[in-house]
Amino acid sequence: MKTITRLANKLQLATLSATLLGAALVSSISPANAAVFGQEEVRQRDFIAVAAPVGTTTRRSLLIVEQQSSTRPCWSESGSAPTIVDPLLLNFDFSGICGRATDSNAYSVRVGGEDLGINYTLSLVRSGNDMVLMANPYRGNGPSLEIGRAGYTEEFSKIVLNPGWRFTKRTYQGRTLGHIYLTNDSSLAELSEASGNIATAPETPTPVTSPIALPTPPATTPVANAPAVDDSNLDWRDRLELNEVQRLEIERIHANYLSQRDARELALVTARNELQENIFSGDRRQARRTRTQIRTLHRELADLYYTSLNDMRNVMNSEQQIEFGEIVTRRSTLNGDNAILTGMVR
Repeated sequence: MKTITRLANKLQLATLSATLLGAALVSSISPANAAVFGQEEVRQRDFIAVAAPVGTTTRRSLLIVEQQSSTRPCWSESGSAPTIVDPLLLNFDFSGICGRATDSNAYSVRVGGEDLGINYTLSLVRSGNDMVLMANPYRGNGPSLEIGRAGYTEEFSKIVLNPGWRFTKRTYQGRTLGHIYLTNDSSLAELSEASGNIATAPETPTPVTSPIALPTPPATTPVANAPAVDDSNLDWRDRLELNEVQRLEIERIHANYLSQRDARELALVTARNELQENIFSGDRRQARRTRTQIRTLHRELADLYYTSLNDMRNVMNSEQQIEFGEIVTRRSTLNGDNAILTGMVR
């Protein structure tokens, strides 16, 4: 159980961006940009949708895992109703082996050939003994779609997609992107008439709040006519014109960043829990020490972020560095690393 809690806490840190950045993503991706995205069929057995525990709460978040290489498995399954999932990718450096999508920056809904990412949000809601994967309109204008279900459990569980739903990948100008679609070929109007695919809109879910204040790049004033802030849109990255040697070095920097970031974030969760115990027990001296440790970890995370950005910049030539600087300025409004550090790796 302790292992499950640790894994859930680690995934909670990864999914915080869905809550903190959702509004920014909705406003930044224009309908015109969404319309030009296509889709590519994928091998369904290489993907799994998971209902992931959020800390020790009863809430669950959507996690999609992709098996990108046969080097080693990214997850294992056991049992049925519910099917328990062991996310093995959390136990090793999964760069180039597994893909992990944890928020609306990495997955969205596609219905009848239309990208609904700017209009619909995905969430898991409790319904009896099930967790129901729902696609709900941001502003309540449109039907709510039931996409799949997982049995409720304290562990990670497999979401079985409803008939007609499948995984696909987003494409842009003939290129396959990392963004994952939950796809149905029926139109939204057809789905709204099919009672089997519609569920009553749930109550507004309680926002997932961070147990710690994660370091983020400083917010800047949005640049007029800035490109769509979608980290899987390759247009901004292609402008850098990186060669193969540069891409490999940037992938190495990114892998090193993820490894060090995850270790520090896990240490922050542990320190936060210790601080709560110190406060409850009245141990003020140890509480002060733990607070100092937390502040140190915050600084280390911030330093790691900017150091990694600078390391990537140093791989580039002077012209690429100028372009990269403009990209960082435009995209720093996301207040997160997915748009730049993660976006630099195909």
